[in-house]
Amino acid sequence: MNAKGVTFLARQALVVEEKGPQVWQKYFDELVKVEPFFKQPVLPITQIPINTLLKSLDLLVATVYARDPKAWWHFGVMAGKHALTKGQLRGLFQRGEGRKLLAFGPKVLTGMFDFGALTVHDVDPTTVELRITGFPLHPYFEGTSMGFASGGLELLGAKNPIPKMISGFATRSKEVVYRFHDL
Repeated sequence: MNAKGVTFLARQALVVEEKGPQVWQKYFDELVKVEPFFKQPVLPITQIPINTLLKSLDLLVATVYARDPKAWWHFGVMAGKHALTKGQLRGLFQRGEGRKLLAFGPKVLTGMFDFGALTVHDVDPTTVELRITGFPLHPYFEGTSMGFASGGLELLGAKNPIPKMISGFATRSKEVVYRFHDL
């Protein structure tokens, strides 16, 4: 199971933007001591073993975000906003196209990982359910996936971009299910 390097580089860009390059460098210096994989250059297409990536992210949250469990969601929200304003999704979605963004979600996830799945289900005319399966039980996957959708929906003007959790890793479920209402 691997993640593409873009997942690591996105966290780097966020930390540099929010906390400054010195904070990133201090973290990175610690990281290469405990995870030698990162001594090599990481490119967007670099295949990072998932346990290696998760170890790096756990250290990031511990050292840069003071172990704040909300950091995982924050990563997703900021990634969603970045993708729609400066990144690979810029210009693809217009205000009011929240359902279209959610329907595109599986493509985003499969572009980052060689495992797991995100499925989208229209519950009713105003509700969409997102479900992720096949991922390790780690808050990174839940927070970044659902946070990405939430951040993107907020940017696209959704009435209620904050979803309702039906099940998640915090409840020891093997799948994550969130419902987005009022779309």
